[in-house]
Amino acid sequence: MKSALTSLLVAAVLSSAAHANTPFAATKAPVDVTLFVMSRCPDAIRCESTFSEVFKSKSLPEINPTLSFIGALDEYTSTHWSTMPSVQSSSLTLTTTTTVTSTVTCKHGPLECAGNIQQLCFRNLFLNDWRVWYAFVIGSNSWEPRRIGEEAYALQVAERILKNLEPWSDNAPQDPDPTINGIWGTKAEDWTSFPYDATRSVEYILQDSFADEKMTPQSSLTDPDPGSPTLREFQTCFQGPQGFEFLVQSVQNTIDHGVTTSCTVFIDNKKRCVVDGGVWRECPGGHSIPDFVRSITEAANSFRFYLTSRIFRL
Repeated sequence: MKSALTSLLVAAVLSSAAHANTPFAATKAPVDVTLFVMSRCPDAIRCESTFSEVFKSKSLPEINPTLSFIGALDEYTSTHWSTMPSVQSSSLTLTTTTTVTSTVTCKHGPLECAGNIQQLCFRNLFLNDWRVWYAFVIGSNSWEPRRIGEEAYALQVAERILKNLEPWSDNAPQDPDPTINGIWGTKAEDWTSFPYDATRSVEYILQDSFADEKMTPQSSLTDPDPGSPTLREFQTCFQGPQGFEFLVQSVQNTIDHGVTTSCTVFIDNKKRCVVDGGVWRECPGGHSIPDFVRSITEAANSFRFYLTSRIFRL
C-alpha cells in the first residue's frame, strides 16, 4: 500500500512540475553528516579522525559534511537615544540606535573559540569541496593539537594544505609523486590510475600534506608566506568580524539542535551517536567505521529528490 501511495505521489509531483515548468532534478540529495564539536576537545579529535576514515570509503555516497561548534551564546541588546535640534524649523529630531552585543564562551577557553573560528573560516574558503577544509581540520588535529587556536599555527597548517593544491594548477604535471601515502589513505598505485581532473584529485593531493610520520613539528612547520592571497583572506576572516559571525551562527545552530556534548554525530539530520570521555554511547546502529558508512548509505538510498530548492523524502 505504501509503495503504491509513494508511486502515485511521485507521479503527481513529476506531472505538476512538468506542467508548471518548475525546475526539477531527479537526483539524490547529498547526505548531511554533522559533527557537533569543540576544536580543542579530545573527543572531537577522536570523532573527526574516525570520520576521516569513514569518508575514505569508496562505496560512500555523496555527502555534505559540516562541523557545528558547541559553546555558550549570550546576546545583550542596548538602545540609545539622541536628540538633535533644528534651528531652521524649530523642531527636534530623535535618533534611536540599537546595538546587539554577542558573547561566545568556549569550554576550553578563548584559544578554543579562536580554533573554532579558524576552522570555520578555512571551510568558508572551500565550501564547494569539503575534502580541502576537512584536511585542514585533520591536519590541525594531527600535527600539534595543543596549538589549535594559535594564529601562527593555523596559518602554517593552511599554507601546507594550499601548497599541496598548487600542483593541480593548469600548468602542473599530470603525474604526481606516487610515493606518499597520507591522511586520506590512498594507495601508492592509485596515483597513476586516475585522469587529471581537478574536481576529483583533491583527496589524492591532500595526502601529501601530513604524510611523513617521521617529520617533527620543529622541522616541518615553516613560517607562512604573507604574500599568499588565500592566506591573507583566511587571516582577515579569523581576525575580523566575519569569523566571529561564523562562530555565532555555528553555536546558535548547535543550540537549536539541543546538542551539548562534544562529539555528537548527526547523520541525515538525525542524532546517530555520541563519543564522550573517549567512550562511544547512544549509538543504536553501532559505532564502527563500517557502521557509519552503512548509516550514510541507508540514508542515501531512501527516496530523496530535489524539487526547486526543497528536498522531499518518502
